[in-house]
Parts: sequence; structure tokens; C-alpha cells
Amino acid sequence: MAYYHPGKDNLIQSDASLQSIGYVLMQTGRPVYYASRSLTETESRYSNIEGELLVPCWSLEKFNHYIFGKKVVIETDHKPLESIWKNTIVSASPRPQRLLLKMAKNDKEIRYILGKTNVIADALSRVSYM
Repeated sequence: MAYYHPGKDNLIQSDASLQSIGYVLMQTGRPVYYASRSLTETESRYSNIEGELLVPCWSLEKFNHYIFGKKVVIETDHKPLESIWKNTIVSASPRPQRLLLKMAKNDKEIRYILGKTNVIADALSRVSYM
């Protein structure tokens, strides 16, 4: 694990599973901060796209003191997130609208990556919490 450097580019990799979400803040290809959490009972009933959108939203809130006012790239292995972010917030259904509005304060870019390259966030999203 590396130390956070304010001058370097920020990258967040995120992933969701049926029971939890995981995300990692990275700089120059090295993890700086790991985080994961269980889904609430309500969140576990979210649709797949809503669950995958929940992860970047929570990661931006969790890492806010690191990334506020800086550009951040969010990588996800869920391809539809790219198009949802590029569309207008008004065209989304109510729950994704709320998540997208929470994310709107940050300067971000959402990118699709292959699932096999999203190793750290995938492992964190599969951690079993009791």
C-alpha cells in the first residue's frame, strides 16, 4: 500500500456483489485506501444497475477528503454505468437519479474495464460480513 500524494492522479476501482460493495483508491497503479461494506436489507434488493451505481456514489463520499476539487476516474466492470452517466440525470428513474445527484458535485469520469482487471475491488466486494 502506498501513501496518498495530493499531486498525483486519482483512480477509484469499484465493484458490487449481492451482499456487499468494495472499492479502492489508487494512484500510479498502487492502492492507497481500501474500503468495503455490507449492503443493507433494502440495498440488497436493488436492481443490478442500481447496486453497481451505489458503489461509485459511496466511494466518492468515503474518499471525499482525498478527492474533493480534483478529477477522479472511476473504473467499473459494469458497462451500462458509462452510458447512464453520459445521459441526463432527468432521464433516469428516481433511485438512480438520487445517486447521480449525490455524485454530481465531483469532477469524475466513469470508465469500463474488464472484470478480470478489477481484482482488488472484486475481492473486497466478496468479503463475507456477518
